[in-house]
Amino acid sequence: MIREREMHGNLILQVENTLEFLKENLSFKHAIDERGKRVDKYEVPIEVLREAVANAVVHRDYETPSPIYIKVFDDRIEVSNPGKLMPPLTPEKLKGEHPSILRNPKIANVFFLYGFIERWGRGTNKMVELCLKKGLKEPVFQEENNLFKAIIFRETLNELGKRVYELVKQNVNTSAMIAESLGINERTARKHLSNLVSKGLIFRRKIGRKVFYSTELSQ
Repeated sequence: MIREREMHGNLILQVENTLEFLKENLSFKHAIDERGKRVDKYEVPIEVLREAVANAVVHRDYETPSPIYIKVFDDRIEVSNPGKLMPPLTPEKLKGEHPSILRNPKIANVFFLYGFIERWGRGTNKMVELCLKKGLKEPVFQEENNLFKAIIFRETLNELGKRVYELVKQNVNTSAMIAESLGINERTARKHLSNLVSKGLIFRRKIGRKVFYSTELSQ
């Protein structure tokens, strides 16, 4: 596990502060949107994280003296709140069409008005759709003892891919340099670099006949 956080205090700030905590522990890339504005795109869509965290606050059992836990691992993020789903909901039903059954309707209404919830009964479906669109594995929803847990999977790299990525971050920025540093052939280096580019973790830039790689988007 990389880091763990408990959620306490003001309900709105719980969501906002937790999202900042998650952003600090996830990789991202700079991109230019349709208006020409520079934006950060995270390895896990922020909408997915916001939905998971907001759901934990809205649906938790406040009679249970336990906080919401956020755990960040190398391969996943876990959001756990006290209190199982309200019957007849089950974890399996959350990935299909299902009704919105609220344990805390007043909190849910505040979150809806604040913009944390967009549409009743669609949050978990949206999480699945956005993760699949990003090329990530489907989120997993579980019940354990008196806890509900949402597991969101991160982009994963094999060991060699991780070493290539770390070298690019250190400005070892050509396939030839990476091949020499790792003692591999240049074709293998290019394969891993292409994979990192496809995941949006690094950027490819061609100057003349040479190709360079970087974790920063060039202007």
